[in-house]
Amino acid sequence: MIRKLLFASLVLALSSCTAPDSSKVNSLEYEVYSLKSRVKDLEDQLNLIVVKYNNSLPKGKKKSSGTSLSAGQSYGSNSDNETQSGFVGECTAITRKGTRCLRKARSNGLCWQHGG
Repeated sequence: MIRKLLFASLVLALSSCTAPDSSKVNSLEYEVYSLKSRVKDLEDQLNLIVVKYNNSLPKGKKKSSGTSLSAGQSYGSNSDNETQSGFVGECTAITRKGTRCLRKARSNGLCWQHGG
């Protein structure tokens, strides 16, 4: 009799445990997806602003290191960073895919394909 009672209480306890509500899980997954998408859009907008800013710099004017918008990157014409081959850092152009071009840049901050 005690076994039947323990078994019944165990079944009752296990049946009362529910899995997470799938609609809440789906809602949270969608929210994460939306936030990741928004972050990517904001990063793309920031890259475009950086490119526009760097393209607006006067040609031949040396940029001070304190005005760099992205650490470790070289934009615009900066003869101090230019190597003997004429390349300076990476291209500042945005590709059709929406990402930054990874080719070597000339002194104007652009690669051969984007006008350097």
